[in-house]
Amino acid sequence: MLKLESYAPTQIQELNVLLESQPLQFENGTYIAKGSKITCPKVSIGQGTRINGSIKLKGADAIQIGKYCAIGEEVDILSTNHTTNTLNLQNVLQLEITGSVTPANKKGVEIGNNVWIGDRVIILPGVKIGDGAVIGAGAVVTKDVAPFCIHAGNPARFLKKRFEDDVIELLLKIKWWDWSLEKMKQNKDLFEIELLSAESKSLLEKYVGTEG
Repeated sequence: MLKLESYAPTQIQELNVLLESQPLQFENGTYIAKGSKITCPKVSIGQGTRINGSIKLKGADAIQIGKYCAIGEEVDILSTNHTTNTLNLQNVLQLEITGSVTPANKKGVEIGNNVWIGDRVIILPGVKIGDGAVIGAGAVVTKDVAPFCIHAGNPARFLKKRFEDDVIELLLKIKWWDWSLEKMKQNKDLFEIELLSAESKSLLEKYVGTEG
């Protein structure tokens, strides 16, 4: 797990300077593309996740991204938003008038493991996206997304489940994303199963309960 929240503010600034001109590859396999910007102080990114285009991670609350996610270009993830229960909505003006800024509406964002997020997606505060979900390009995600479901549109809406419920239940028990890469290679047959086939459930059952 890459925990940027453990970085000092100066280290985050240095990362952003580097990202202006080059992508970054970390020891846990996390890849962040050139042009990305991280202003959220509480970011954690799981092993093997690839952010393949410029991303903006911003806000004052936590942003958690799981393992082996595939994230497209020009994605924005916001962990906090302006409060709307006071008169003024602009922080600079509020500071000038009152001497303080109205606290942000903190909600955070949680993204599960092996999630595919398309280009130009916006994910708003308070959203939880389950393991194996798919978010279509251009979506604005305002509500939670269940595991292995496909959502798209503005606002994002449910389109369909990737697999049958019993297959999803087995996949959530297997949790292959917690396996070592060596174990994944040893069980490569799992990654070649056609999960929409009639025999997929019986093929998956033998992997339940195996340890990483």
